[in-house]
Amino acid sequence: MKSMSKLIFGLLAAALVMGASATAWADKVTLELRGSSVETTDRGYTNLTGDSAPGAGGLALGFEPAFIDGLRLTASVDGTSLNGSRFAGDLSTSWEHQRVMAGADYGVDLFDDRLRPLVRVGFGYSRQALGLTADNVTYRDTDHGLAAMAAGGLEATVLTSEADADSLVERLSLGINLTAGYSWQTAANFDEMESQDAPDEPSDDDPWRRGNYDAGTVQVTGFSLSLGLVAGYRF
Repeated sequence: MKSMSKLIFGLLAAALVMGASATAWADKVTLELRGSSVETTDRGYTNLTGDSAPGAGGLALGFEPAFIDGLRLTASVDGTSLNGSRFAGDLSTSWEHQRVMAGADYGVDLFDDRLRPLVRVGFGYSRQALGLTADNVTYRDTDHGLAAMAAGGLEATVLTSEADADSLVERLSLGINLTAGYSWQTAANFDEMESQDAPDEPSDDDPWRRGNYDAGTVQVTGFSLSLGLVAGYRF
């Protein structure tokens, strides 16, 4: 499924590039680098890490169609990984989470395009991987699901761009945004974690088969905050 997530993101990125090259359709492309967190009460996650707010880093490519003022279409990827231990080090844990989404922002430009209140929605694919190591035995499993989010916020532009500028610098923009909302995804089911130390087939040196381990579910859903740095280029 890694190849599937790369393919989805590649297609979305290609669509953005194609849209940005058609100046009759899109007058601006953006790149947003962001950090985000989700306040989750899911016991599967909190029991695993001892935390309740996983953080993630990501980026979003966007373009703003000239014929719909205020709309920004986006393709984004976010991810995080955590390594830790529980029970005084007797259990080592590793958790990975990636999310690929297509979405849209809609905002209203105020004060000569310096401030932009906005609403944001997205829908896409999520992947989680879990590893547990105890007594020198490692179990691992991966699950896939759907993800969605809805948020509202404010974007402030420090450097504004001009549409008919002669120089490259005058076409660039730079700003920051802060959004708050709700992030949802389907629960990842880790009920068939497989031993990573067992041979493919039993042998004289290692004749024992390993059973699967049921680690329950993990669902990263809840209130979400995101802080982003947005760079733009206007055609």
